[in-house]
Amino acid sequence: MVDSLRESITVVAPELAVLGGATIGLLGGLFLPKRMGSGFATFAAVIGLILGAALVLYHFQGDPRAEYSAFGGAFRSTSFIAFAKIVAISCAAIVLLMGEGHRARFGLSGFEFAPLIGLASAGLMVMLSADDLIVLYLGVEMLSLPSYVLAAFARDDRRATEAGLKYFVLGALASGFILYGSSLVYGFTGAIDFAGIAAATYSDIPLLFGLVFIICGLAFKCSAAPFHMWTPDVYEGAPLPVVAFFASAPKMAAVAIFARVLFEPFGPAFSDWAGVLQVIAAISMVWGAIGALTQKNIKRLLAYSSINNVGFALMAIATGPALGGQAVLLYMGIYSLTVVGVFAGLAALRGPDGAVETLDGFKGLSKSRPGMAIAMTILFFSIAGVPPLLGFWGKLYVFTAALEAGYVALWAIACVATVVAAGYYLILIARMWFDEPVVEIAPRGPATALTMDLAAIFVLVGLGFFGIIESAARIAAGQ
Repeated sequence: MVDSLRESITVVAPELAVLGGATIGLLGGLFLPKRMGSGFATFAAVIGLILGAALVLYHFQGDPRAEYSAFGGAFRSTSFIAFAKIVAISCAAIVLLMGEGHRARFGLSGFEFAPLIGLASAGLMVMLSADDLIVLYLGVEMLSLPSYVLAAFARDDRRATEAGLKYFVLGALASGFILYGSSLVYGFTGAIDFAGIAAATYSDIPLLFGLVFIICGLAFKCSAAPFHMWTPDVYEGAPLPVVAFFASAPKMAAVAIFARVLFEPFGPAFSDWAGVLQVIAAISMVWGAIGALTQKNIKRLLAYSSINNVGFALMAIATGPALGGQAVLLYMGIYSLTVVGVFAGLAALRGPDGAVETLDGFKGLSKSRPGMAIAMTILFFSIAGVPPLLGFWGKLYVFTAALEAGYVALWAIACVATVVAAGYYLILIARMWFDEPVVEIAPRGPATALTMDLAAIFVLVGLGFFGIIESAARIAAGQ
């Protein structure tokens, strides 16, 4: 029993490291002087995230295809899970680093911000490694509860408190869907572990109802349409660094666990859920593309952009593990790291009245800040899927998987949605390069500028090491 417990603790060491960093940062923020507390909390949380990522890599350095389980099989670690964890942890650490020194102007001066990011990151890691329905629900709640607080962190801002309340109410409803669906699955299979559920027969209609509820709950967590209603309001109201976190780390984790749940315990029911997921993917791609065209607030526009991009990821999942596993990891990994750069660019845009949130704030950026205009143009083109940038190759793998699966109609919808979505990116780019400035842009902060520039370099020269990224995703997907 002692050896088994020791082995289990070794497997969950990355989660413990992230959780430990967040806890130490929280205690330091409480007992250190106010001037030191915030910096120490951020430092401790970032060190915990880096250590967690290093431990994830350490587990798989000998055999990338190895699998580890803990606590009687309730917790599992594979290369697929490791890939998603490393991307999500990296995004969380980047968000903390880029916001340090500039959080006060976003209403995030309290030391609790960094520990909350760390706690949410530990939650998404638990969610990703869940190998039974109880641990899955535990991970979802560990991620959700700090996220509700983060959304309303700027408590003196009416929009932020409204965003937090909306997120909490709708998030609780989605968690209830997952819990109710899990209870139905357990009631008709007698199993909560993924392997036991996969071994059950799928002839019972009530069992499939349980699957539908779980799909609805997970679709909410990754903001897929028509379960996206919280996303634009929360993105608009929450502070910018918080939105940068929501758009990257939890998004990557939510899509990855969505894939795991459908590929593993419900893999035998592929014919039942593939059609449902195709519909959700199509609605997300179309609604996200069209909805963004009418937006005047840049954060709401990026919210609809995230809905659109989640649709592409779900299209890959709908093709099944053989075709979609590698595609979804590649696509979401590239998108998550790119979108952090976009939000770093937004954080660097400061007008005389504070943060620039309207599309007009981009007007004439090439004349006032040409370096920022170039970096933002590269990032927007990459998310739009313009070759030869890295985002194009992520989309190419998703589109190829859909064609190989025979989803010609869905592939056609994705092509149209891509063209429509390119429209609002081109609008932003045109305002930067062809309009006259209407807002005086203050000097950009070094941390946010460096993050934006590195993200732009990543998508620009990423083709040079794309083989390494592609190989890592292929191994992670077990191909």
